[in-house]
Amino acid sequence: NTYAEPDEMYDQLVSLWQRCSRQLEQLCRTNGIRYLHVLQPNQYVEGSKPMGDAERDVAIEPRHKYRPGVIQGYPRLQEAGAGLSRAGVDFLDLTMVFSGTAEPIYIDDCCHYNPQGNRMLADAIADRLLESRSSRP
Repeated sequence: NTYAEPDEMYDQLVSLWQRCSRQLEQLCRTNGIRYLHVLQPNQYVEGSKPMGDAERDVAIEPRHKYRPGVIQGYPRLQEAGAGLSRAGVDFLDLTMVFSGTAEPIYIDDCCHYNPQGNRMLADAIADRLLESRSSRP
């Protein structure tokens, strides 16, 4: 597709992302499978993690090809994720899970985490799964 404006492209991509999540949730529910949609953290989300110089040198590339998509797309994904939650899809926005962590987490300029970051992410997901499991009848 050719888009007149980047906003048009991002809106279409997010709409597809949201529809796919709803379809996956329905497929899982129909087959008795637990579904949790997680929006992962990314270092290019403004304010998502305090970074020292050493981590910034490893994790931030101002010209990274994914950076514009994160900056333009993540706010839309967060909003669409809230819409998924309102529609009954179990959605967990973890974009700010590292916001209180000064220690280095990112190991590259793309989106990958060190073992501490992976544990933090896994713990937040496990907490959500256990929380929702205990609230079911």
